Amino acid sequence: MKKMLLLFLLVSSCKKEISYYPSKKFFKENNPKEIVIDDLNYEEIIDSISNELFKKNRLFIVIEGDKDIYKISPFTHTGSFIKERNGLEICKDSIAILDKKYPKSEIQKYLKLHYENTGKIESLSTSPKDAFVKLVYERNKKAVELKKTILNLIRNFEKVSIKDKENIDLGIMLSFPIEIQREISPPPIPLETEN
Repeated sequence: MKKMLLLFLLVSSCKKEISYYPSKKFFKENNPKEIVIDDLNYEEIIDSISNELFKKNRLFIVIEGDKDIYKISPFTHTGSFIKERNGLEICKDSIAILDKKYPKSEIQKYLKLHYENTGKIESLSTSPKDAFVKLVYERNKKAVELKKTILNLIRNFEKVSIKDKENIDLGIMLSFPIEIQREISPPPIPLETEN
């Protein structure tokens, strides 16, 4: 009898809790399909998600932590209007706000500022409902690194104390770096007109 009880306790303690991002309500309303990203690079992941968004479908990825399972339905920019200030940009080694970069080690501080801003600071979100996190990586980045970044982001979001956090969804946008044109094209040749 004691062995059965011990076995039951052991099995029940090993069960992982499932967390949903942006929210469990989102998953119920949109019924997203799972996409396995292990063998994909960042560009292929974004292309897959974008293609489904154009079809009005949503996808989600699964990331397993030590004690939890996370189901995340990220989005991509599909041409609609998005206020840039509502996205807290996280790059490979820093947090970018306008033209300034801050260390990723300060993520909790900037998540709190971003989600509690309500339009006070011009470069941060207009409201917690509109706020999201924008992950920016190179096209060839492997899925393993993306999963590590998302897991780190979620763990920090769970730890940080944000006012009214139970009513805030953690939206995650996947994006590429903006490519800056290095060469300036020559001015157009003036048209010659006959007088």
